[in-house]
Amino acid sequence: MHRAPAVSFSAGRSRWHLGCVGVLSVASLVTALAFVLNATNGGCRDAAVLGAALLAPLLAIRGWQKSPSGQLRWDGQQWHWSGFAERQACSLSLLVDLQRVVLVRLTGEDQPILWLWLEAAPGNIHWMPLRRAIVSSLRDGAGDASADVGELA
Repeated sequence: MHRAPAVSFSAGRSRWHLGCVGVLSVASLVTALAFVLNATNGGCRDAAVLGAALLAPLLAIRGWQKSPSGQLRWDGQQWHWSGFAERQACSLSLLVDLQRVVLVRLTGEDQPILWLWLEAAPGNIHWMPLRRAIVSSLRDGAGDASADVGELA
């Protein structure tokens, strides 16, 4: 089996990730309001529920704003992330594959674990080569073996 050719992909803040934060934030706020309006007695519990329902989306949006951006590169043998030390290879695990959006985990030696939402952008010619490289690297053992490759094909 041949390995996928080299590819470089620019990763930035994911619109998909932001959309998920938005939908879940609205759902939590509606649920908290329903809880408070149906509660028999007001008090600290209601304030805590509303406070948590307001604080969680703010923290999630802050996390999205701090999402890492950079270049994810497959050289045909190993993965590299521009935010890690130069020339240091990293291990890639595929966690979620929704065809147009994937969640990957990057781990490098002496580096914090990095989670990236990668998504296809209109006109981005590197999307399909990136997906082929991810699947190829996992099959060939260059990525993290924890992903279930049988469900990727």
